[in-house]
Amino acid sequence: MRATMRPPHHGPPTGVDTRVAGDEEYAMADVLVAVLEGPVFDVAELERGARHEWGTVAFTASTGERRQSSTGQLELHHDGRSVRIVALVGGEGLGIEGDDDLVAEVLAWLARCRPVLDGALAVVTDWAAEPLELTPGTAVDELRARRL
Repeated sequence: MRATMRPPHHGPPTGVDTRVAGDEEYAMADVLVAVLEGPVFDVAELERGARHEWGTVAFTASTGERRQSSTGQLELHHDGRSVRIVALVGGEGLGIEGDDDLVAEVLAWLARCRPVLDGALAVVTDWAAEPLELTPGTAVDELRARRL
């Protein structure tokens, strides 16, 4: 087993979780997408769109006490990376956690979906130094460049 040297770690900034797999250290995002005004997310529509974009997508409906805050979660797996999207009750927000690069791809994809396409004001928190508005033109490279 080969050891890797890492600088002293005093904790990641908000929204960043650092994991180690083998000899690689990689960042895990934990962000919130909130609709501040306008139309809201439709979970069934997101599931269909995600399945079209990434292929295999699993939806698990919330049960028990979790139904008070979320309708369920989508699990995406792509090229050895994964993302979990938790749909908040009412469609006004999504909790997204997973591999940084795949989360950036998911955020750029969400920017091309409803309700953003319908003019909703949707912002991402804990991705950049300040909340980031999603617009239909939000690109994955722009998201990666703004990452904390």
